[in-house]
Amino acid sequence: MGQEVNRHAMSKGLVLGVLIVLRYVLSTYNTTSFLSLGMDVIIVFFAYKATVSCRENVLDGVISYGRAWWYVVNLFLYSSMVAGVCKYIYLKWLRPDYLQGLLGQVKDIFEQAHLGGAEMQEVIKTIPQVITPENIAIYSIFGDVLLGVLLGLVIAGIVKRDETYRHMEE
Repeated sequence: MGQEVNRHAMSKGLVLGVLIVLRYVLSTYNTTSFLSLGMDVIIVFFAYKATVSCRENVLDGVISYGRAWWYVVNLFLYSSMVAGVCKYIYLKWLRPDYLQGLLGQVKDIFEQAHLGGAEMQEVIKTIPQVITPENIAIYSIFGDVLLGVLLGLVIAGIVKRDETYRHMEE
């Protein structure tokens, strides 16, 4: 049963990863950044529906809180790996100018805040070493898994169902 749940999380995680990448790509363009907010709702709804699908199709309508939470964490783990690789490819080869623009914006913010001095100049020099496609991909993997951990707490509470509930339906 555990392998089937894992397979289900992998297949749904692939789709969720694509949704996360689409959200990210939309957020990188000024004209479509508002659409990324709608993608947030779609991502949460998809995670909920995937968990319900696992409960109904793999676990015969019964899922504990802990198992539902673990499913959501795994769902986001697999999707974050897909999304991390796609974000890396996107930032490294498809749109490398985006990070350069982002670096320029960060430097402008520091300059507008009149944060000068040798220490601040050192911080400004290290920013390009931190904002790289590799680091963005790694940070997004950790962020997406953390989102899954937190979102799983809520989704698990909504979708959990024990044996007594199934007997009540019959």
